[in-house]
Amino acid sequence: MFQIIEVSSSLGAPDINCGMEKGPVVLSSVLKKVGEGISNNVIRIEIPVPKPEHSQGEYANSKNLPEILQLNRVIQEEVQTTVKSGNIPLVLMGDDSSTIGTVYGVLANNHDVGIIWFDTHADINTPETSPSGCFYGMGLAHILGFGHPEILELNKMREFIKPSNVIMLGQRNLDEGEKKLIDKQKIILYSGDNLKENVDQKISELSKKLIQNRIKSIFIHYDLDVIDSSEDPPVYAPHSNGLLKQEISDITLQLLEDFEIAGISIANYIPSKDNDNCVDWINNLIMEIVSYTNLTK
Repeated sequence: MFQIIEVSSSLGAPDINCGMEKGPVVLSSVLKKVGEGISNNVIRIEIPVPKPEHSQGEYANSKNLPEILQLNRVIQEEVQTTVKSGNIPLVLMGDDSSTIGTVYGVLANNHDVGIIWFDTHADINTPETSPSGCFYGMGLAHILGFGHPEILELNKMREFIKPSNVIMLGQRNLDEGEKKLIDKQKIILYSGDNLKENVDQKISELSKKLIQNRIKSIFIHYDLDVIDSSEDPPVYAPHSNGLLKQEISDITLQLLEDFEIAGISIANYIPSKDNDNCVDWINNLIMEIVSYTNLTK
């Protein structure tokens, strides 16, 4: 059973009222009606109110750190409880910084997890390398064990995702510090352009690498800005040379042939920008995942 966890926060974004924080409510109202395989009981996380002084001075490179810590601690607890009860977390979030507590919660119950990261950005900055100091660009770094020590301490197990168990898909907007960390850790990354030919073969090869690493389940993160700008994605900042929605769906279903789902997160959905009914595609994607999961039980 998939359990919806709603995190209506943009605390990690440059503008905490950018519209991403409104996305989880809209998505959960649609997805809880999917039916069998997904709970219609939504867990809603209370969002702390940031203090103005937490975005400047000592926090200039780690904006809203106290609130990000508080929020991800609660997310981690809820996800951990969800997994322990035998359910699969489906976390609907505003910005990507909430992936930290989400994956930490999964890791508390399952250490052998692979990460599939659909995103325009790498989200692998740290406070030392981030141009903005915003945590929405640091989620994956902290999942890998790099970043602010106070956040890393949330992971009481001190078991972080190994870089060799991460597959980044659709990235095409990387900062210099991110490029260096990706190269140093030898993280697999396929940009949107790299996935336009022989996609089945490439995904099959990536799956084999994870299987060789004894990975049996995957956590999938979807930042909707991975969608190519030609399809008018309802996101904070659309980018060209991304993946088409059908390509994302096809890749997801191919991965499900080899792995169980440890959890899902969806970020960066802005309802006021949804001019092309992207919410319907999201609904169909989750329905396909739920149906496939039910068939393979």
